[in-house]
This record gives sequence, C-alpha cells and structure tokens, in this order.
Amino acid sequence: LYSSRLQMAASHLSSGRIDVSRVRDAARRHFLELLDRCEGTKALVWDESMTGPFSFVADYSVLKERNVTKMTIIQHNTPPADNEQHVIFLTRPKLDVMERIADCIRKEERSAKGRDFSVIFVPRKTLMN
Repeated sequence: LYSSRLQMAASHLSSGRIDVSRVRDAARRHFLELLDRCEGTKALVWDESMTGPFSFVADYSVLKERNVTKMTIIQHNTPPADNEQHVIFLTRPKLDVMERIADCIRKEERSAKGRDFSVIFVPRKTLMN
C-alpha cells in the first residue's frame, strides 16, 4: 500500500518540463550504495526535516531489504538504537543537529555496545548535469 502511494505521488516527476525522476533515481542509487557499505543491521536516525524528502528516494520495503531494522528521529535524550550493529544519521549540515548527533554518540560510546556510527550529509540543493 505504501509503495503504491509512493509511486502515485512520484509519477508526476517525469511528466513536467524537467524530468525530476532522473534526480530521484540518482539520489536513490547513491543512498542505497551508502547503505550497502554498512554491514549488519542498521538503525536510520533522521533529522526531522529529512523524513519527507527521503520518502521519495526509498520506501520502507527497500530499506528493510538492506537490513534497516529501526528508523527514528534524532533526539537529545533518547538512544538512537537498540540492538542494531550500525547507526546511520541522515541530516543536512546544521549545527544544532550536529550537537544532538554528538550527544547521541557520546551516550552510546559510554554504554560500550560496540556499534559503528556513520553520518550521511544531505545537500540543501542538488544541481543537475
């Protein structure tokens, strides 16, 4: 159901003057390549402003195929993951969000769970070639 809604919502991207679906497809390929570099189970921790834009890039079923077992919003006092081996933060480079990410990582490192952390920075603008 979610996937069909995503397809309907994105179907207009290729029918305008500019074929925006090419940008979406390139972003999807790049994002999934980054996910595939991280082995094991993954928790995606989103900057709240990123949840909407990423719904056009990859739906839950695609993420699940790549071992994403948890998705959450970056918060100050909440650990970003339970048992996932890799925690991946997705954000635009904003100072307040970087501070929240640093807090999360420091708290996790004190717990000595041996997780890997990655940060994927998403540009504010995308240029087409």
